[in-house]
Amino acid sequence: MENQVLAAVDDALAGFRQGLRADGYDLNIALDDQDVLHVEVLALENACEDCLIPKATLTGMISVAVQDVPGVRGVDLVYPGE
Repeated sequence: MENQVLAAVDDALAGFRQGLRADGYDLNIALDDQDVLHVEVLALENACEDCLIPKATLTGMISVAVQDVPGVRGVDLVYPGE
């Protein structure tokens, strides 16, 4: 079941991942046993620090993107360096 949820989340976040990669970032996702989606923004070698939008903004956007994915009850976002 967890793999199906993560596959649905991955699909829902595909556009975010593409945009972040253009700025030198990637996403790592995991689902905990409380159905909270943990999203880690990873800075790659060519990361543009000025290009990363505020954490609160991205958290809201990701929350909206996954709100219809069954099995996700919340989002925890971690930015590089946290």
